[in-house]
Amino acid sequence: MTTFSIDIIMHAGEEEVHEDQVLAHFESAPGDFGEFGDAAGPVNFVIGGEKLRFEDTVSYLLTTLATETVPDLVAEGQAGLSLYSSPISLKFSSDGTTVTMTSAHLGESYTFAQADFIAQSMDACRRFLTLSETIWPDAEDARADIRALLAETEEELAG
Repeated sequence: MTTFSIDIIMHAGEEEVHEDQVLAHFESAPGDFGEFGDAAGPVNFVIGGEKLRFEDTVSYLLTTLATETVPDLVAEGQAGLSLYSSPISLKFSSDGTTVTMTSAHLGESYTFAQADFIAQSMDACRRFLTLSETIWPDAEDARADIRALLAETEEELAG
């Protein structure tokens, strides 16, 4: 079964900084990341060995993926994700074990393990929230809202 994972990359001024380097970059240039709700960057869906790059507002993409797309997919067998800052939309369908992702933007479909998709979507959102604690300490209300949505989603998935 093909695996699925997510890499978070954030714009820092003119640079793109991988999530593993965000905190080090922040220490040297704290103003580079903009505001919490506007933080942009590519999010890579890594399917097998292939990286699919989606440029968007990071908090929107990761929160929507984890708290709307995942539960809709599990409950209904299909879900969508429209990016906030581009016309790209993705469609997901599931047979309960595998997920197929399609989009006019992609030109082909991708199939991967549903368990990986769920776990990685939730984890990527949590990783972003952890990074944001240092970068945007004043955004605690926004983080609290997202954490509440994540908890609600986890409860829904467990039930």
